[in-house]
Amino acid sequence: SVSKEIKDSILVRQMLLRPPLVDRKGELDAIKECYKISESAKKQGILVEGESGIGKTRILEEFAGWTEKQNVFFLFCKLKQKQEGGPLAALTELLRLLANSLSVDKFSDILAKLIPSELAEVLCLYPAAKKLVKDASVKSDPERRAENIFSGLCKILINATGEKTLVLAVDDLNCADQITLQFFSVLLGLSSAAKFLFIGAYDKENEEIPKDLLSKHTFTTIKLRPLAKAEAGQLIVSIFPDIKLESKQIEDIFKASKGNPLLLCEILRNMAEKGHIQYECDNWKLKEISLKDIPDSLSDAVEPILGNLDDETKEMLSTMAVMGDKIELNILKDFSGYKEGHLMELLDRAIRAGVIKLSDSNYDSLSFRTESARKALADKVQDQKENSIHRKIVEL
Repeated sequence: SVSKEIKDSILVRQMLLRPPLVDRKGELDAIKECYKISESAKKQGILVEGESGIGKTRILEEFAGWTEKQNVFFLFCKLKQKQEGGPLAALTELLRLLANSLSVDKFSDILAKLIPSELAEVLCLYPAAKKLVKDASVKSDPERRAENIFSGLCKILINATGEKTLVLAVDDLNCADQITLQFFSVLLGLSSAAKFLFIGAYDKENEEIPKDLLSKHTFTTIKLRPLAKAEAGQLIVSIFPDIKLESKQIEDIFKASKGNPLLLCEILRNMAEKGHIQYECDNWKLKEISLKDIPDSLSDAVEPILGNLDDETKEMLSTMAVMGDKIELNILKDFSGYKEGHLMELLDRAIRAGVIKLSDSNYDSLSFRTESARKALADKVQDQKENSIHRKIVEL
């Protein structure tokens, strides 16, 4: 029926945005085992290594879902490129995540336990917390700034965790600057944070980045490898149930994807958008295709999805692409000049198309689902307009 066809089409879009985890059971079990060890007050560190799009974020999401039934305080932090937001941007984001994870009263009580110099640095990083303290005029100590930032954040984390096991999952660890790496090293060295699991995911092309951590702490390294052809076929069938595929079709799609799960999913989404994959007579069918019908890069794969959007949404997305990977809603609202209702409508269109995703449930911040989509949009912005956008952001 038509209603079933629509329902299945929506389901496929959702599965392509968050595809099933294929051929990663061993790696996921290894993370779970490290967690169980950390529960017995034996601190654990894990590095998840792999190329871009190989599934590092996806395996962290799967593990996060598993911990929902555990006695855990879980924080997931995705780092930005080093040049975005300044040297303290990652620690500011971590503090924001902490504040949002706690009740107002709980966060206020924890802030009250900080010494004045620590509180001063925390309020500098996260000014929104000033309304939660009795005296926001505390002075910082410039000569001991890093020390007070680190000790203040560590105290907040430990007090927020209580008797639970603290799990800090950091995506794109290769984007960490020196001060962020120093903080992670300090946190891993704390005797008071015994029930602690640190997970850092990073691109193997940037393997030299975590050296500071590796020299001081012991980590379990989990390497995510490309899917084999059989696993690629399994992923296709899990998204398009009962689809009939010829061996050559699987071979061609697999070769184009190079076994990269993200690229494979974008190829499938591209083919569905172009009508090469259709739902007919209660079955998914792959039409006759040639090699030229299969995109072999992320930028080629996302192009038709962007092309299906209306001009106003594309204009907004182009602006967001220049602003960076992660965009705060209040900044976007001030920048665009759109009324909130209209801005939400444009964002909903982009979310439904799978171009952007919410970083949290209340629209406070958004990010592009893939770097390729962001880059494809940013590349279309003329230099003069790009400079104008950056100037306006600085003024805000």
